[in-house]
Amino acid sequence: MKNLNKNNKNILNQLINQKRLKIFNLNNYLKQASNDEAKFWIEHNLKNYLQKHRENIAEIEHIIDYLNSDAAPSKLHKMSYDQARSNADKWLKAQIKKGKTINEVASDFEVFMEFENGFKIVKLIGENAYKKEGYLMGHCVASYFGLQSSFIYSLRDNQNNPHATIELLYNNSKIKQVKGKGNGSIHPLYIKYLLQFFEKVELPVSSTEFYYLGYKKIDQEVFDLIKEIEGLKFLENEGKQYLFIHSQPSA
Repeated sequence: MKNLNKNNKNILNQLINQKRLKIFNLNNYLKQASNDEAKFWIEHNLKNYLQKHRENIAEIEHIIDYLNSDAAPSKLHKMSYDQARSNADKWLKAQIKKGKTINEVASDFEVFMEFENGFKIVKLIGENAYKKEGYLMGHCVASYFGLQSSFIYSLRDNQNNPHATIELLYNNSKIKQVKGKGNGSIHPLYIKYLLQFFEKVELPVSSTEFYYLGYKKIDQEVFDLIKEIEGLKFLENEGKQYLFIHSQPSA
């Protein structure tokens, strides 16, 4: 293994800190909107915001979940991005408070994998499990109960609190989503459990969802340049190389 020289350090800094250089696609967000007001906000307010600011997919998806909820006002035309983000954060806190009042029973979920320290991945079955997951994680998975399009799994700790939500398509063709609280990224402490889950189910995971786990897809040329640097962590998925952006390379 080699230490980090100045040139490689610059490459790493660019990889880890660079903006996501892609043109935003409003259609991806419009598919998530469940009402006309939310769609209008995406087509106008969000579009105007993204023309001047960096796109934060997790934050936008969190806002859209709020706009789809009953907590959002009936008219959204004048709501700025900053106002929507602030309201979404307040909504998340209220959802978590509500989720703590829901009691699951044994039939509400099925244990799929068990890990050390009492951590486990469970498959959601009953309505209370969906509600608890949605409220405590601050996203819309509660609305998935009864749908025949997906299976929902949850990473739970030894107190049965959720830390990640995973959506598998019903035909077991791929892992569609992996989300943390508020549709955000997964805390580094929990990534190892999810990687073991991916290995067990043997289904493809998109680069976008790997991003939520702290892994950034890199070109083969870049991988060849930095792969021997001590302290860096890589992952291969479907022939693509990913760099764990929480890696701590040697000085």
